[in-house]
Amino acid sequence: MTERYWSGERARTLVVVLATAACMRPAIVALGPLVPSIVAETGMSSGELGTLAAVPVLAFGLVSAFVAAPARRIGFVRLAVLALAMLALGTAARLLPGTAPLWLGTALVGVAIAVLNVLMPAIVKREFPGRTGVVTGIYTTVLSGVAALAVAIAMPVTLLTGGQWRIALAASLPVVLVALVVALARARRERALPGRDARTPPVAEPAGAPLWTSPLAWAVTLFMGLQSGIYYTFAAWFPAMQRDLAGVDETASGLLISVSMVLGLPFGMLAGALMNRSPDQRRLVAAVLPLGVVPLIGALVQPAWLPLWTVLVGVF
Repeated sequence: MTERYWSGERARTLVVVLATAACMRPAIVALGPLVPSIVAETGMSSGELGTLAAVPVLAFGLVSAFVAAPARRIGFVRLAVLALAMLALGTAARLLPGTAPLWLGTALVGVAIAVLNVLMPAIVKREFPGRTGVVTGIYTTVLSGVAALAVAIAMPVTLLTGGQWRIALAASLPVVLVALVVALARARRERALPGRDARTPPVAEPAGAPLWTSPLAWAVTLFMGLQSGIYYTFAAWFPAMQRDLAGVDETASGLLISVSMVLGLPFGMLAGALMNRSPDQRRLVAAVLPLGVVPLIGALVQPAWLPLWTVLVGVF
């Protein structure tokens, strides 16, 4: 039964999902360890770099709400193909000299990943009934694991290429191209399957009042938005803070961020298991949330211990 479940089209779709997951974080998180190199070459100010780092997060908030309609019109996998093509274009644009391609490429990367952030969970839910939790766990592990690898190798790649930070920032481009090829093949095959409507939404439209009128929906949105903001602020600025306040060099700083992300994997799985067993998930969130503030406050009051706070961010 298990072999039949994972054979054929589901196996091909799983390859698409995991290949896509592997390229959804590196282009964003690799920026943090490269900040000193970017400043040295471009002369960008801290404010400009802060805005650059915020561009993808802003794109997530602005674009995500508008993904469902085109996904239903052209199909989830086909829209994923277009998003991956945009991600490849944005990643490649940052290889070009000057700051304009850096800004443009980062904007394209942010929009593309915002679309994929919406599509991938929907595809998982549609294509893997009865195994959604398992596939989501694998997907999340690949997402976080490759992000950790991208942070760890950003400075070593820069050093190995003679200070070419643009190459390090675009190091995920081959992975994006592979994901684009396998997604394109899957989209073509999906169109050829008899009786298959690629435009079918994964779930029915919810009945009742629209989500934007729901206080719970706004609370969840605010919570997830703040969580994303903390994560990307951590990835973008903790490497520079470690260098300036704790004397940690860029390579070691990238490794610490990577360790933090890797440590987050088992704790994230544990949290998921506890939430599945808990009758009221609000209690679990209320218990854990204050612990997540500890390393952030620690970074402010005891910056010399930043390596420790960096690791604890991943745990909490």
